[in-house]
Amino acid sequence: MNPSPGNSRNLQIDDMKGEACVQKVTGTLQGVPGVKTESVSVGVATIVCDPLGSTAACTALGKAGYPSRETPSTQGVIGTKRESEQGAVSRSVGSPSVTPTTTPTPVLATVKPGATSAVESAKDS
Repeated sequence: MNPSPGNSRNLQIDDMKGEACVQKVTGTLQGVPGVKTESVSVGVATIVCDPLGSTAACTALGKAGYPSRETPSTQGVIGTKRESEQGAVSRSVGSPSVTPTTTPTPVLATVKPGATSAVESAKDS
């Protein structure tokens, strides 16, 4: 199988501590048939493959001691070096939206002379 560029997938990888882990994860991913490794850093990898290749990569990483899972590419991976370089602090999907509170706008009414309220004034119109 030849992976195509349109099949780029992000993996979130647990239990990585430093460069030695990056090297071990890189070697593990390179040993998975049909998977091309684009990048690996602590906690995250980007690979090119089909869905079965992604499952195989996660299985291989789990056997190597690094539990992992695919994260949707539209969601992004929280805490990656790439995001921190871009100034992103965190990204959450489906977070509740904040609705700004508004102050009621007062309604001004003209009261005709002799009327006791704006309602009475409106009835006379």
